[in-house]
Amino acid sequence: LEEPGEYPENGTPEEQEEWNLSKQNWDAENSLRGLLFEMEEDKPVQLTISLSITLVGLIAVVRLVQKNPLGFKFGYAWLLLSTISQITTTLKYQALMSDLSEPTPSLPGQLDFATIQLVSNITGPLVCNSILLAVMIACAAYSEPQALEESGFHHQQTPIIALSEPPQI
Repeated sequence: LEEPGEYPENGTPEEQEEWNLSKQNWDAENSLRGLLFEMEEDKPVQLTISLSITLVGLIAVVRLVQKNPLGFKFGYAWLLLSTISQITTTLKYQALMSDLSEPTPSLPGQLDFATIQLVSNITGPLVCNSILLAVMIACAAYSEPQALEESGFHHQQTPIIALSEPPQI
């Protein structure tokens, strides 16, 4: 796309409409390029965060396979870091995407699509990770060594009396 140039004030209504359309397309393309540039700049940070979270997750898996109690702690840390990462990424990209959706007006009384999308993109990982946390807590509670109490039968030795004759009634 080429820059539309100067507005044709003395032009025909068709020329002015064509200029308005080309200006909108030019602005949209520039916004998209800016968005892609910002996303490209964030790649090293996102890669570092993703590798760190993956490393914590791998440590958790290895520890859990070894039946090491630290496995659940690493699992909780992985789940927390993963949830925080998902939510911050959603908020960051929602802010970037709002620049693209700015030119689209919403009708009065109508819910904004961006708001619905933001709420669903945050609620989804929270619900999913909450269920995963509940499963992890249940597994951690079930895998703890259970201390068995000795029953009352084991506390006393009862002498066994052998009867040579049957009891008389």
